[in-house]
Amino acid sequence: MSLLTISRQAARVVSANGSRSLSTAVSFKDFGNPLSVLQSGPASVGSVGAGNVEVKMVAAPINTDDLAAVSSGSKGGIASGKEKVRYVSLDTFKFSPTGGSAGVGGSSGVGVVTSVGSGVSDFAEGDMVVPVVNGLGTWTETLVAPAKSLAKVPADTVPEVAATLADKTTAYCLLNDFASLEEGDWIIQDGAETAVGTAVAQLAASMGVKTINVVSDCIYYADTAARIKGMGGDIVCLSSYLRTAAFDNLVADLPAPKLALSCAGGNTASKLARSLSSGTTMVVYGAKASEPIRVPSDVAEGVKVEGFWLSSKTAAERAEIAPKVLDVNVWVENFPFSDPSKALDAAVNANIHGRNRTVVFKM
Repeated sequence: MSLLTISRQAARVVSANGSRSLSTAVSFKDFGNPLSVLQSGPASVGSVGAGNVEVKMVAAPINTDDLAAVSSGSKGGIASGKEKVRYVSLDTFKFSPTGGSAGVGGSSGVGVVTSVGSGVSDFAEGDMVVPVVNGLGTWTETLVAPAKSLAKVPADTVPEVAATLADKTTAYCLLNDFASLEEGDWIIQDGAETAVGTAVAQLAASMGVKTINVVSDCIYYADTAARIKGMGGDIVCLSSYLRTAAFDNLVADLPAPKLALSCAGGNTASKLARSLSSGTTMVVYGAKASEPIRVPSDVAEGVKVEGFWLSSKTAAERAEIAPKVLDVNVWVENFPFSDPSKALDAAVNANIHGRNRTVVFKM
């Protein structure tokens, strides 16, 4: 079903029922295990005041960073490989900036505009929109947000394609902000099975850039390798392979990578750094391993380690990138929003279940 069809249905729902003050949302009051602290229930919806729009959410992914935000063991902030503190306190950990329920989860998604406030000229009822800022609280049926925090997408866009735009925008920034890559260059990345990783493989292939794609040991390797290669990836290997002489021989026979990308951090990132040539960069955009990165003593001269977080990009910058990456494929698994427990279990226990797809709530 296209977003155009959904937008017409949404308009009929609002027309029939009028303005609503409550919305079903997946939210939390305290940090902790997402499976324990996240609850589905009614949440207040802010009024559509000046400069705001009301959006009927259609789809919203459960990203690793969303879960990390919820599961922080301290109310003093969330440390990661990307920034020292993400949310400074529970008081400021309010996803909805216009009066919605504090602690509504989710930062990505796609929805249909159902009402616009005064002073809003860039959006109209029926427009399909995606967030271009973090922390709007997208795990909800109805969202009220500042118009400047959203961007339009074409009406015929598949919901899952639009909902995962943040991952694809991250991939674009990783490839374009830290190195001047040319056709024939090589890069290396871990987490290649993730939404960002598969987007990196596709975008790199479109640039003529070759990729070494390192995937987690706890997934179905054969199927995953075939999928990544089908998306344009060149070499796919398990993370345990990084610790072998065979990998060292492989890298020695190839041009040294011009860029390394790590969402794992820890020992895996350290192994990636060893493969880089002099004066190149490793970008860390996650800390899945929950381990410090120890730069090895035999790393090439002048190798830099930098962090990246999508929130460093302005809404205008993200909106400008959106059409360049919208059609990039992400492997997803849909779950009904009416039963969020199944989706949350699939996302939190992805390694146990052997899943490597992005879990998406379908509203």
